[in-house]
Amino acid sequence: MRKPENKKLLKPALAAASLSLVMGLSLTACVPNATQGSEGAASDAGSARLSELSQQTGGYKLEGGLEQILSNLQEQADANPAEIRTLEDGTQVQRTPDSVYNQSALQAVDSDYNIYVLNADARGCEACHTDGLDTLVENMAFPHWPIGNGLHTNINVEDCMFCHDETQGRDGVVPFSQLIHGIHSKDSFKEMGGDCMSCHAPASDTREGLSLWDAVKHTELRGIKKVEDVQGTFTFDQTTVLGDDSTFRVDPAAADGWNSQYAELTNDAYSNIEGDPEKFNNWEITVSGLVENPYTITLGELIAEAPVEEFTAKLNCMLTAPSGTMLGNYNLKGIPMSWLIEKAGGLTDGALGVRATRADAPNSNYNFALEDLYSDGGWLVFEVNGHPLTMAEGWPVRAWYPQHGAYLASRYCNGIEITDKADESYYEGFEYGDQDARGNEFGWRRMFVHQDYTQLCADKPVVAVTYTPEGKIIPVGQPYEFQGYADAWDDPIVALEFSMDGGNTWTRYDTPGADPIAWVYWHFTWTPEEPGAYVLKIRGITESGVVSTLGDEVMVNAK
Repeated sequence: MRKPENKKLLKPALAAASLSLVMGLSLTACVPNATQGSEGAASDAGSARLSELSQQTGGYKLEGGLEQILSNLQEQADANPAEIRTLEDGTQVQRTPDSVYNQSALQAVDSDYNIYVLNADARGCEACHTDGLDTLVENMAFPHWPIGNGLHTNINVEDCMFCHDETQGRDGVVPFSQLIHGIHSKDSFKEMGGDCMSCHAPASDTREGLSLWDAVKHTELRGIKKVEDVQGTFTFDQTTVLGDDSTFRVDPAAADGWNSQYAELTNDAYSNIEGDPEKFNNWEITVSGLVENPYTITLGELIAEAPVEEFTAKLNCMLTAPSGTMLGNYNLKGIPMSWLIEKAGGLTDGALGVRATRADAPNSNYNFALEDLYSDGGWLVFEVNGHPLTMAEGWPVRAWYPQHGAYLASRYCNGIEITDKADESYYEGFEYGDQDARGNEFGWRRMFVHQDYTQLCADKPVVAVTYTPEGKIIPVGQPYEFQGYADAWDDPIVALEFSMDGGNTWTRYDTPGADPIAWVYWHFTWTPEEPGAYVLKIRGITESGVVSTLGDEVMVNAK
């Protein structure tokens, strides 16, 4: 951990200096205007501040003793600049605002409060995990869902807490505090130079204990400028494609329901390689259940006969966190399931749902309402972003329901079955200790509600800033384009709102015609007129009136 260099000041001297300054400023006429002596000369920056203060007070100067204290304070600020990092792509970031004039208690020199007092550069997750929490998760010794998905968002501790607020452990439910403290043992943390304040900040109400630093840092740091009713230019589209992976699946060692016979058929089912073209063409799709004329057809024959549609659509994992991450927007090529049903002569009495069957795990499929299929769409997809599905993505073909969870998007699909069940919600009604169909305890997933989709995500609608790492340095006086996405599953996004004064005022931009089949990808261009740190907050609004409660925010440094 970075320890600020200790300077000459003592607290009694600082208190005396504060009193002396107040008296000096109120009695300026009593202080003669003399030249500064050579002994204890202020730094260049300190001299400039003192000269400015002298002009503001009618041309009189401060007493020599106080002048030395101010000089020492300025030297201390100059000696403790905020750290500037250069990321792998060359982007420069500064996680802590610069020392800022008029933020000092003495008002005459720069304040190094952020570095010297708060030790801000050495606090928060990324103080140690400089490559980001997504990289940390990828390199863990045990399987975990990838949480970055190539979206270039700022993943923080709140994204972790979405799943780990209370984790199902061997001995029951484990609170997040126990989980994270167990990982960061006291001795190992001390060896790295850390302590409690490396991760925490005192709550404003001390009865609430400690807050997580990363959750409150933008209110604790000094030097962040506020812009009321922030103005800029806004555009949006729904065709931006982003997301490295559409699998949302753990390492094969942790995968469930895998069939060794099917693994042999596909040779290497979890590797990112494309399957054999001959097997692709000969893959059989069966349409069965409550249809007039069930049939089986090869994939090659189906593609040659059926209408193939190209479209852009999203896919959401059920574990989508506050700033998204477990979702993506993709260019797809597939066959509408409605056509497959028509080819079977239509539906018979009692048909309510469709079940996309999987070759690898026939008992892991769930029903999707036919009503939703005909209103929202459903496809058998065989290409994503211009290439055939990889094995990990579900080669050779998979189901795709854009406005519903990826748990319905069956991989290795070998048919669709029309059933008398309208919708089967995987986690509906689960409580602690309950088990799913495979005997696994999923009680902690109580936070997911499927049928009404009111709170499928931690913060519906999910919004995130992309390609702007926390603390990015941007030029003063030049337009800077923020960008990101917003999504609310089946509820259309009707507006996005931006704030640069901590949420006191919001500037609204509507998104007319946004279709929930894909996410809303927004662009907000703003020009910083003065140097300093700025925090942009964003939230989304849906057609049904739901507003993001957490939203997303990012700090930039204009220089």
